[in-house]
Amino acid sequence: MEICYENELAMPSSYSLVGQEEMAYVEGGYYMTNDDCKALAFAIGATVSMNIATVASLIIACGTSITAVLASVPVIGWIAAAYGAVTIINSAESIASGLMTALWNGTGMEVSVGFRWFTPYIKCTAK
Repeated sequence: MEICYENELAMPSSYSLVGQEEMAYVEGGYYMTNDDCKALAFAIGATVSMNIATVASLIIACGTSITAVLASVPVIGWIAAAYGAVTIINSAESIASGLMTALWNGTGMEVSVGFRWFTPYIKCTAK
């Protein structure tokens, strides 16, 4: 079979051009500026003297109310609460580490979804 490149490429009427810069970000995610990071730290109650461990514990404390509601439902709620607790703990470490590093360096933070041991978590990297 021979491929012919002589004809023009026919595009559908509803297509839109995508620039090279747009195509570079195929992984997805969200970028938080340094001001956004400061607002997040303020929202979870972090102060200037906080470290990664205390910020992680604040995030876990915020998430325990969700798991407490789930745990009130017998059997399926207990399973969902356990899965939610693991997800919150994995996310808390990553968020706290990325947030404190971003605040310390005066940079922003890239937020995406990662997986550890078949559990999704919020993956944060200071950039």
